[in-house]
Amino acid sequence: ELDVFQNAEFIFHHFIMPLPIVTPSAALLTTRGAELVAHPPSPAVFELRLDFTSRLPAGPLRHSVGAPCHAIAVLDRVRTLGTSLEPREVSTLPRAIAALDDIRTAIAGKKTLMIFLDYDGTLTPIVSDPERAFMSPSMRAAVNRLSEFNKVAIVSGRRRDRVQDFVQLSSLVYAGSHGFDIAGPGGLRHRIAEAALPVLAAARDALRARLAGIPGAFVEDNQFSMSVHWRNTPSEFRSVVENVTRDEVHRRGGIKYTTGKCVYEIRPELPGMAAWNKGEAVRFLLKYLLGDATQDEGMGGVLPIYIGDDTSDEDAFAVLRELGGLSFLVASTGESERPRQTFGTHVLADCDEVEALLCALASI
Repeated sequence: ELDVFQNAEFIFHHFIMPLPIVTPSAALLTTRGAELVAHPPSPAVFELRLDFTSRLPAGPLRHSVGAPCHAIAVLDRVRTLGTSLEPREVSTLPRAIAALDDIRTAIAGKKTLMIFLDYDGTLTPIVSDPERAFMSPSMRAAVNRLSEFNKVAIVSGRRRDRVQDFVQLSSLVYAGSHGFDIAGPGGLRHRIAEAALPVLAAARDALRARLAGIPGAFVEDNQFSMSVHWRNTPSEFRSVVENVTRDEVHRRGGIKYTTGKCVYEIRPELPGMAAWNKGEAVRFLLKYLLGDATQDEGMGGVLPIYIGDDTSDEDAFAVLRELGGLSFLVASTGESERPRQTFGTHVLADCDEVEALLCALASI
């Protein structure tokens, strides 16, 4: 129980000020090139958001932290290098563990596997405190064994040095901030949109100030990107987090936001350039690490593999479908925090199945 409405000043600064008075809030998000795009809502939704404070209960507010998060996005078709790809229903995809024989057949004859792994929700379960998303020793051992004979990269929305601290394997390539900051063995260093760092820092400070009084809201600084977490925010406050995030992004040039599992992701926007995301980071790494082998018809002897769970991983799934690779979506049968469509080729139920697949790949 939390008495958060003791005075009018709190209501004004945390509910009235964050609400957009001119720009209506988004009722639906779709994708353009696997990037989520906001669409105007119906007038009813607009009225609901503007009238939020008039419906607040008097006196102490009772709330339950950790209310379920539900996806507010759908995937649309995406065009990659002239190829039109349609997302597929998750329920129609083969279960990876049951299809291991088929996966082994697809890998047979390939000289090189290039394996890309998301971190949160893939190598470790989603947890309520992002700072405690620790990798299990058995998962670390599975990744390490896989990297002994294959090239492995971690592709995460986290800042690169933070995810590297979590994984603790120096032989891997790390692409942090959704691929905007890449480093690896042999002097690999690649950064995109460093000019956006001051804008991101200003947005971070403003968001932390405006969301300071919102229960459960947390702004994670990923250096080249930012995550506004609302998993632990009571449902009655979640529209405030959305409005504040959207407002701070829209009042600044050079950044944009997308949505993920109980999180808003803020990233640099590159004017006059193609979008940079996890998919483009995968393209870069394939070319950098494997060179001419990726230019041969059908990727030659290279098979790219990607494993991830969130909406931001769909950019990489789409690229791998274009290249004839394998992509594995980590999603339980009752998953409600992400769209029920995907560009992936297979499904894994949870992190335990991810570990089982990594062990199977290492033994091929």
